[in-house]
Amino acid sequence: MAQLPSESTGRFLLNGELTIDELLLTIAEIAAAFTGFAGVVSVFGGSRLDPRVQVWRIRSMIAAGLLTTFGALTPLAISQFELPLAASWRVSAAMLGFAVFLQFAFAAHGSRPLLKRNLIASKRFEWFLAGVSASACVALGLLSLGFFGESIQAIYSLGLLYLLALSAHHFFLLVLAAQPRK
Repeated sequence: MAQLPSESTGRFLLNGELTIDELLLTIAEIAAAFTGFAGVVSVFGGSRLDPRVQVWRIRSMIAAGLLTTFGALTPLAISQFELPLAASWRVSAAMLGFAVFLQFAFAAHGSRPLLKRNLIASKRFEWFLAGVSASACVALGLLSLGFFGESIQAIYSLGLLYLLALSAHHFFLLVLAAQPRK
C-alpha cells in the first residue's frame, strides 16, 4: 500500500491511529460506493422527476464520485515518484483544483437550461454549491502555490471531505426522487 510519509515521523497520523493514506483510501472507497449505489438506484428505481433533471443528477453524482475518488488517489499515486512531501501535495492540489474547476464549469453549463425552466427547485442552494466549488478551486490553487505551509495535508483532506459531502448530497437527491417500479 502506498504511504505518504511526513518528513519528521515517517507517517502522518491523525489522532494517533489513522494515517493519511488510510484516510485517503477510505474517502476513495466511500465515494466509489456512492457512485455505484447511485447507478443501481437509477437503473432499478423510477423517478418522479423530469427526465432531464434525472439525467443531470445522475451525471452530477457520477462526476462528484469520480472527482472525489480521483482526488483521494492522486496523492498516493504521486507519492510513488518520491518527490519531496510538500511538492507532492502541491502537485496533488493543482491537479485536484483543475479537476474541480472543470467539473464546476461542466455542471454550471449543464444546469443552466434546467434553472431557466425552473426544473431544479432550489436555485439558491445550487448557487451556494457553485460558490463553495469556486472557493474550493481558489483554496486548492493557493495550496498548489505553497500557501498554508504545514497545514497542506489537513486542508487537502478537508477539501476531499467537501467533495465527499457533495457526492452524498447528489446520492440522496437520487434516492429521494426514486420510486419503486411497478
